[in-house]
Amino acid sequence: MSSFLTNFKYAFDKSHLTQAELSRLTHIPRSNIHDYLAGKYIPKEGRVIELAKVLGVNPGWLSGSELNSKYNIENMDNLYLDNQIITDSEMKQIINFLRLLRVMNTNKK
Repeated sequence: MSSFLTNFKYAFDKSHLTQAELSRLTHIPRSNIHDYLAGKYIPKEGRVIELAKVLGVNPGWLSGSELNSKYNIENMDNLYLDNQIITDSEMKQIINFLRLLRVMNTNKK
């Protein structure tokens, strides 16, 4: 089984979307979604990116090219950790944590 197929099935199952919903959200025909899940073929890069956006995973991970990546910045809009998009709420917590670390490090000097 290809890395894409394994990762796509995992992300799709975790999303709790139907094939029809994923098709509507990605503008990829439902028959193609079905074929991807059946392992008939692997989508081109543009479609992998669309699928990853909707499924909330790293496109590199979904395609199977970054299986061991813990985090990856794909573009300025999305930051990934463990192959999942960091939410706005999580980003605020990260920023607050980093500010606390800076204060603690400043006080040590």
